[in-house]
Amino acid sequence: MTFNETNSQLYKILDLLKRHFPKLFIQNTIGKPREYSLGGILALMIFSARNPSSSFRKIIKFISSDKYILTILKFKNIPHFSVIFKSYKKYLKNNMNLYLSRIAKSLIKEPLELYLDSSSLISNKHDNSAKWGVSTRHDKYKGYKLHMICTSFGIPISFSISTANIHDSKCNHLFEKVAKDYPYSTIFADKAYDSDSLISYADSLKISLI
Repeated sequence: MTFNETNSQLYKILDLLKRHFPKLFIQNTIGKPREYSLGGILALMIFSARNPSSSFRKIIKFISSDKYILTILKFKNIPHFSVIFKSYKKYLKNNMNLYLSRIAKSLIKEPLELYLDSSSLISNKHDNSAKWGVSTRHDKYKGYKLHMICTSFGIPISFSISTANIHDSKCNHLFEKVAKDYPYSTIFADKAYDSDSLISYADSLKISLI
């Protein structure tokens, strides 16, 4: 990820969010002091999702070291992780599919090839809502799991968050949004999603699951 690539991506994401959801840039979130717009935080989250080769923490560290990028976001500094995730849970979660859908439709018309995978979200061991699960990267861990369908360019189309004990194949609901907005798409996934019931459900929605 080069300097110019980073700037271009952030500019594009921020521009789309400002045009479609201007109120996100008027409200301030729960930072202390309240200096972060919800739009800026959402742009950070979408930007990180478009760059799956790096962890969210590495991306944040990369961005925080560049004053020009902070200027683009209109941040004096990058918010703490707790601010980002509390903002998501309190203000952004319920409308996230709408945000992603509007951005995706503005960038692409008919995505024919989509990709499905999950990512481990490790929580504090004292989080009573979290569950124990297993992942190839972290082995046994306590937390949650992010399931996401995106384009070959890394643009999120549909996503959900489950507890870590839920198997990857239990993600039927993700396909409904794809079938509605991007019918006849092809979704590529790894063997964790190789479930007869999931494949049959995708077929019923006229989606090819490979």
